[in-house]
Amino acid sequence: MPLIVPESASPGLNPWALTVQAPAYAGEERTNISYARAGGELLFYSPAVQGGDVGMGYNGRMDIRCPLAYAENARRLLRATLAAHPQTLDQPFDMEAAYTTIGQLVAHLIGAEQRLTLGWLYGEGRPPRYEDEAAETLDGLFADWDAIRARTRAFAARADAAALARVLTTDLPQRGETVTLTLEEVLLHLCNHQTWHLGQVSMALQRQGIDPPNLTMCYCANRKTDARKNRGRRILS
Repeated sequence: MPLIVPESASPGLNPWALTVQAPAYAGEERTNISYARAGGELLFYSPAVQGGDVGMGYNGRMDIRCPLAYAENARRLLRATLAAHPQTLDQPFDMEAAYTTIGQLVAHLIGAEQRLTLGWLYGEGRPPRYEDEAAETLDGLFADWDAIRARTRAFAARADAAALARVLTTDLPQRGETVTLTLEEVLLHLCNHQTWHLGQVSMALQRQGIDPPNLTMCYCANRKTDARKNRGRRILS
């Protein structure tokens, strides 16, 4: 990854920046993202999308499609790993948590995304709880996940700055709390929620003697794989 000096820097911007390739959805062109530091704050800049409704500039805002693309790449790695080790899906693991198999965790991720996307982003009302009627096979689970992820990505693809800034106040019945978030923050929460539970999945795989895929941003941000390791892991090019 090359170090570059911005042609025009805002006041206080240190004379360095880091350019990397952004993750992209299937069929979309990849873009270069530059990271610059100003006054200790990491800022984001992408010439390809600067000036767009949902772009990045020297304003500290990051295109929400980037963490969504990362989440999608991580999801694909997870599916490949589980397909190679189908016995892990229903193997119980010892954990003080509501979900005690990888299959249950995947079902919860699907259900949570349905509630966030359909209920919060689209305002279609709270859907039935997927965890109570989840598919029982890996193919079935990911078919359902593919369907709701398509709705999530469609919302993010067409949302402009005004749509992302719209404020939503909603109740969390299980916690007895009320939260207020922008729709952009809802999308970020969706990505963060997936990352949280994929950490549990990784631990469960390790307990079963299986090396989990590397789901960190640096690996999942790039589609190129290291065939020598034959693990389906992403490497930076």
